[in-house]
Amino acid sequence: MVNPTNVYELVEQIGEGTYGTVWKAQHKRSGELVAIKIIPVDEDMTELEAEIDILGRCHSEFCVGYLGTYEYEDTVWIVMEYCAAGSVADLMNYCDTTLDEEYIRDVVAYVLLGLHYLHGENLIH
Repeated sequence: MVNPTNVYELVEQIGEGTYGTVWKAQHKRSGELVAIKIIPVDEDMTELEAEIDILGRCHSEFCVGYLGTYEYEDTVWIVMEYCAAGSVADLMNYCDTTLDEEYIRDVVAYVLLGLHYLHGENLIH
């Protein structure tokens, strides 16, 4: 079993939720930045396995790419593409302004294209 700490260096925590934390990380060999969701393992892995299955079947430019999964100690590491801009809220905070209607229209259009893809593939998000 591969130890993910030998493959990735955790750079900074960028999110935290009910199920775990999300880290910005760097691949030690290539330097590629990724996002890693680290989830503590409990006895029932059904929901987590379903999420990993959906991520593995999702191949669209409008959805965050899935790069792999590691089991390490009592955690599961889900490696995904890193979105440097973060969320729309992050962007608004960074710019310290509201977004204009044209930008909002573009964001909503891309979200809808992602949802259209997920529904077309019978994937639930």
